[in-house]
Amino acid sequence: MHIISRSEIVEILRDLNLTALIQEGFVSYSNKNVIVPPIGELHFKKPPGDVHIKYGYIIGNSYYVIKIASGFWENHKLGLPNGQGMMLIFCQTTGQPKALLLDDAHLTDVRTAIAGQICAKLFTNKINSIGVIGTGLQARLQVKYLSQITDCRKVFVWGRDEKKMKLYKEDMGNFGFEVKCTGLIEEVALKCNFIITTTASDKPLLMKNQILKGTHINAIGSDALGKRELGPGLIHKADLVITDSLEQCQHRGEISCAIKDGNFSIHQVKELGQVLSGKQKGRDSDEQITIADLTGVAVQDIQIATAVYLASELEKPILIEGPPGVGKTELANTAALYFKKDMIRLQCYEGLDESKALYEWRYGKQLLYTQILKEQMQEVLEGAKGLKESLDRLMKFEDIFFSEDFLETRPLLEALTSKKGSVLLIDEVDKSDEEFEALLLEILSEFQISIPELGVRKAEVKPLVVLTSNNSREIGDALKRRCLHLYIPFPEAKLERQIVQARVPEVSESLQIQLVNFVQGVRELDLKKQPAISETIDWAKTVILLNAEELDAKLAEDTLNILLKHQQDIEVVKKEIPALVSSATETSDGKSIN
Repeated sequence: MHIISRSEIVEILRDLNLTALIQEGFVSYSNKNVIVPPIGELHFKKPPGDVHIKYGYIIGNSYYVIKIASGFWENHKLGLPNGQGMMLIFCQTTGQPKALLLDDAHLTDVRTAIAGQICAKLFTNKINSIGVIGTGLQARLQVKYLSQITDCRKVFVWGRDEKKMKLYKEDMGNFGFEVKCTGLIEEVALKCNFIITTTASDKPLLMKNQILKGTHINAIGSDALGKRELGPGLIHKADLVITDSLEQCQHRGEISCAIKDGNFSIHQVKELGQVLSGKQKGRDSDEQITIADLTGVAVQDIQIATAVYLASELEKPILIEGPPGVGKTELANTAALYFKKDMIRLQCYEGLDESKALYEWRYGKQLLYTQILKEQMQEVLEGAKGLKESLDRLMKFEDIFFSEDFLETRPLLEALTSKKGSVLLIDEVDKSDEEFEALLLEILSEFQISIPELGVRKAEVKPLVVLTSNNSREIGDALKRRCLHLYIPFPEAKLERQIVQARVPEVSESLQIQLVNFVQGVRELDLKKQPAISETIDWAKTVILLNAEELDAKLAEDTLNILLKHQQDIEVVKKEIPALVSSATETSDGKSIN
């Protein structure tokens, strides 16, 4: 069993897109694809504290996860953090323990902050000031993670202890936040249109008559029985109430308190995963008061623990296959941007060898060095008595002919020797020869390469390696075994519309639907080359430049050369334009052809 320490976990988290993973987990949970039994709990009075045991699995995944997390509120008196914990990962098919994540509750803290960030992005108006009730770890993390989704840096914080408020102000000031401390919760509610409650209070703190229209509240602290931060009637006053778990919120958290008050029903609550998937609506107007009651669901722990474990264990290259133009290369570019690493690209072609892919010697400079050496030889050997002494002098003479000074690094060696790490894109590997695959085997299995004149060069920081293939030939089994495999097909209409919307936001929704539906129809024809996503985007940009408001047969024919790159394909599609346009415009009311 692999034991992963907190320091290792913190380093691994830097390279993971946790927001996407946790959003995916919420959607899976709401779609009933997750098995999560009721939370196990232990409560202590002297000293005060509680322990939560959360566990579960995602149907079809490889692992199940058990998490133990505790909060002992007087630990600071002993110089210890209040939160402690660990996560255990087991094989879902055999029950074998795979990893122990000794995270000291760090993963729980991070996933809770990210859940808050997700709700803030979905449900807040433009944030003018951030209100924070509490001065502990979550009061810090919740605000830090907001910096990724809002430009607002004004914070009003309320706490019971002035020293802790002052320390909070100093800490958050180091992250660029302008913090004002207040002893009045009313001031927080009056000045802020986004409020985060993060305490372990058992008595209400924020009252319904304090909340202004348009406010969003993330209720984080009330995650166990007996805790409450929102006053009677506040949940009922809200126009929209969201929870991470409809089942769980009936027994713990702010919603359970509102139900016990007798003026609120569970049927008035929406589940976060349903909103994320588009099955339920979020905020409808700027005037609405919205509340997200987050008690923490095991699916968050499953997603984050599995991601940490796989990232720690595998360190494997990724082989991405699929037709040309589906975004394989763009995926590598995006990874480099996200991880803030250099992008090193090797474009493959027939005849590619190690001198172009790995390294070669700078022969011109070596010849110049030889000439200089020849001129200096007399000086080196001057005064030598006999052949043996001359040879001894030559052996002591520094020879740099085969050294780093004359080594010309190519993409593969450049990626291996990068001090900061990199994303290495080996593009269209199927265009290279089988001999080149053999060269890649040593690099991709051990992340090292042998240079006869210099010895073994091993990566200090392993690069993230992405190989792409258009399936023009079959990749060898030996190379495939060293890689994780991903296949990217052409996107469905809904996803392609989202891509077009992101890249060409000025295109109207109806025109966007028509263009994408037309392209989807074109791809069903027998063509030499199907139009790529990039060509759909270029076509949308062209139509906008032509000031077109809707797709018709003439517009399609006049701009077909933007979409298709072979004349024979253009001739095939021309014959089908009337039917394609008719089909595309019939579904332009928002219904997908899928």
